[in-house]
Amino acid sequence: MSYDIDILVSTERNIPTPEELKAAINTMPMIEEGKPPKGYIWQLDYLNPDTSVTFAFRYQTPTNDLIQRRAWETGLQISIPTTCPTFVARESFPVVAQFAKKFQIWLYLPNGEVLEQCDASQLQRTWTDINRRTVNRVSNLPVHKQPFYFPQEKLDEMWRYLSSRPALLKRYSPLGVYVPRVMLLRNKLNKKKVYRAAMWADLDPSVIPDVDIFIINKPSKLTFGRFPGGEYTPVIVHRDLIDPIIEPFLRDATRPIPHKLIENTKTLKLQI
Repeated sequence: MSYDIDILVSTERNIPTPEELKAAINTMPMIEEGKPPKGYIWQLDYLNPDTSVTFAFRYQTPTNDLIQRRAWETGLQISIPTTCPTFVARESFPVVAQFAKKFQIWLYLPNGEVLEQCDASQLQRTWTDINRRTVNRVSNLPVHKQPFYFPQEKLDEMWRYLSSRPALLKRYSPLGVYVPRVMLLRNKLNKKKVYRAAMWADLDPSVIPDVDIFIINKPSKLTFGRFPGGEYTPVIVHRDLIDPIIEPFLRDATRPIPHKLIENTKTLKLQI
């Protein structure tokens, strides 16, 4: 499922060629070649490797039809995914609005509305409405086919952290402080349970994001009850089990976003 926007130009202009459209898209950030679905000639994807937000620019041969007697189809379509977390729209639509403004194109929305000018918040409102209606419709499907639900404020916080991760890496990598990614993991036995997870395998100095579980390395044995050894196995540990142990080591920082970190883990010991 997706929220598809057709790209139009005024009848006072010539219809851009496929090459011109492709060149225009490639001036935008984080664009790479994609695989077009059946019926489309080419596709370029916006893909943010830090937040995993992605959407597609797709091209097919345009028709000669007039849209509301004032615009031509260009053959270009922007496809924003749905059903998905709201932060996907929050990141995608500023890029779409910037693209529309820069190249003076019009947007033909799924509800039939033609926008000669737009802003990101306006586009997000229409997407949110469709996203919400889609969620309500699929809520009647069998449990294994339903999309997972996660509190929006927690997903938004995860997105803000991931958006700021490049700045955190720039700040902490020279200091040897690990900046983990945050991912969503679904419980295999109960698919309605989803956790925000971060790797903290070796318990090195690290930024500590707001997550539900950590993935750490567990040694297969202890020598004299103290010294870990043997093969290490990744295990999942809930945040509430780790918090009492790491709390004395945490330090608050405010830039580039408010966050917590542990700078010295030499004396940090987790129970095995």
